[in-house]
Amino acid sequence: MSQPYSTIVRTPKAAVAYLAVDLRAISPETQANFSKFIGEFAELWAYKTPQQRPATLWMKDNWDTGVGSSPELHLAGSSKLPHGFLRQLADHLSQWIGTP
Repeated sequence: MSQPYSTIVRTPKAAVAYLAVDLRAISPETQANFSKFIGEFAELWAYKTPQQRPATLWMKDNWDTGVGSSPELHLAGSSKLPHGFLRQLADHLSQWIGTP
């Protein structure tokens, strides 16, 4: 994954996990607060994990991959986040996600 540096495109230094959320499974009210729920979890996680170096969590909202696909929200952590972070985040968010 060694790429030339670019101010426009960021390439992770290592493979990173990502989380995709099917937005059809979330009510419009919950969708409106989803960023808040993510931020609250990340802040609480940071306080519980003081040894963690600063890291980035990227979010691509309302990702639609084409005709016939359903809209999704994609989250990816930088290579500095442990892989377990997204699993814990998914568990946290699952309390607001139903099934379509």
